[in-house]
Amino acid sequence: MSAHKLLGEVFSVEDRFRRSVNLTADYRRNRALYGYVVTPLVGGVLERIGAGLGQGALNRAWSITGPYGTGKSACAVFIGQVLGYPINDAARDLLRSGIPDVARGLFSSVPGLKEGGFLIVPVVGSRQPLARTLLWGLAEAMEGLAVRTPALEEQHRRVVALYERSERGEDIASPEVTEAVERTAAMARREVPGVLGLLLMVDELGKALEYAALHPGGTDVGLLQTLAETAARSHDPAIGLVTILHQAFEHYADRLGPLERREWAKVQGRFEDLAFQQSGGELLSLIGRAIRPQEMDRTLRAAIEEEVEEARRLGVLPNDLDSPAAMEALQRCAPLHPSVTLVLGRLFRSRLAQNERSLFAFLSS
Repeated sequence: MSAHKLLGEVFSVEDRFRRSVNLTADYRRNRALYGYVVTPLVGGVLERIGAGLGQGALNRAWSITGPYGTGKSACAVFIGQVLGYPINDAARDLLRSGIPDVARGLFSSVPGLKEGGFLIVPVVGSRQPLARTLLWGLAEAMEGLAVRTPALEEQHRRVVALYERSERGEDIASPEVTEAVERTAAMARREVPGVLGLLLMVDELGKALEYAALHPGGTDVGLLQTLAETAARSHDPAIGLVTILHQAFEHYADRLGPLERREWAKVQGRFEDLAFQQSGGELLSLIGRAIRPQEMDRTLRAAIEEEVEEARRLGVLPNDLDSPAAMEALQRCAPLHPSVTLVLGRLFRSRLAQNERSLFAFLSS
């Protein structure tokens, strides 16, 4: 009787591809980037943000926009850990080994990054006033600073007092929030050696915009505009604002009138939009990295080569891969059949699924 093995004994999926990412929690985890794959798309986003944080930049507000489950939050964690203070050597080494050209350009755009980094304020939007979310994140970021001086302690108390007012239901005016951001950035720059400035990172901004649409008398959208303008005019220290959402601002305002929707669209005009969706070739690379390496016998290799050649003849290979690169990528995706691998991206990017999130759930199953 021949011995049989379960599929799970033949290959497995890397743990990091099985779990979702929370920007606030994962930014502070030492092993948050274990197994992370730095794709050209991620490198391009980091390159644009790095250029904006350099001297003389005219825009320092970005919106990373893409469908559910495409890895935007994981990308934000990576960007925060590369740019952040204290320096995360593991994140920077990952960038250097993954996309060395982007690493060189980044450190050239922001020279001080070699010895320092930005105070990162990572928050996740929810259905509450945006000011409350930002003030909580600002207080947490200051609490995490290793250096504690009387000036920093005093500023921390001010931020906490603003947050507590918001918790009690008081409306916090946009100028109060932006002043807190500017004062914190200036204080950290002056008091903490190595801090270059401050970078606000707001994941799930759509939830905050949904709240704003339900409370049209609030100041949430105006606060975003004010923060974007504050970031644009900041110099030393530089202040940046990164938001992450699934669609354009005005789509969250569908229950508002035409005038309000136009106003929301104008606010988004203050942000440089960075579209986020992996290409077909990048997706193949991610699948190959998700599946743990295994022995490839000659029979299987020959079968893959034959299938890739047929796919090339039919014109169904990803446009950003030539035949040798497609061959290598599809070999790493074994034991998935090449014809299956090539349709996974299209299947899980349909209305039936949530992109890479559903893809890796399928692989794990």
